[in-house]
Amino acid sequence: VRHYLVLPSKPIDNYFTEFSGITKEMLEHVTVRKTDVQNILRRLIDSTTILVGHSLDSDLKVLHMNHRRNIDTAALYPHAKGLP
Repeated sequence: VRHYLVLPSKPIDNYFTEFSGITKEMLEHVTVRKTDVQNILRRLIDSTTILVGHSLDSDLKVLHMNHRRNIDTAALYPHAKGLP
């Protein structure tokens, strides 16, 4: 399991904390950049690795990464009200 807070590349106008759970204070001392996370994942993942996560497709898009072997629980267990 990996969890990183990533330094935004642009200023944030609204953190949407009620949905994201992220506050301005949480990011004050963050130094990890998107490229850092990409490099970490490239070292950990190979063609046989299976990734499992919720809305994993969105995470991979944000990271500009593709991976064929993934299980997205958002697709397996859709919300009763449908897609956002």
